[in-house]
Amino acid sequence: MSELTQTDAFAEYSAKLLNPRWATSAIVQKPQRAEVVVCLWQQFFKLQPSGGHRYEDFFWRWDVNEKGKKLFRQHLEQAHTKCLPVRLIMACVEDPECRAAIEAGKPAHRLRKTFDVRKNWLGNVVDFSDEKFVIDFQCEQQG
Repeated sequence: MSELTQTDAFAEYSAKLLNPRWATSAIVQKPQRAEVVVCLWQQFFKLQPSGGHRYEDFFWRWDVNEKGKKLFRQHLEQAHTKCLPVRLIMACVEDPECRAAIEAGKPAHRLRKTFDVRKNWLGNVVDFSDEKFVIDFQCEQQG
């Protein structure tokens, strides 16, 4: 089990959160091009027939974190319009009551969670609207 804080997890990508209290995304300037780093809930990933993983969620779940939602939307919009790659930090909660609270859009800042850096997962935003977003991730070949 990971003992990383969310800030530590972002640092694994050389990313710095604008405000660690509410931000869940960042943009990192790389020599070739920028990358968007996002923290997403494990429970919303679905395995695709192609072998990749799809993350689909709705912005209404973010109503308790307006600042974080606004910044996250800006970062996803940039990833979508500029075809920027998306890097992943996976947030996990084990308690079924916590998982239900997240599904219902309840505040998650006090929930006990772990953060897993998935450096070999590369994503791209395949759908982005006022209501929802979809990011497809593939596992990069190490080698």
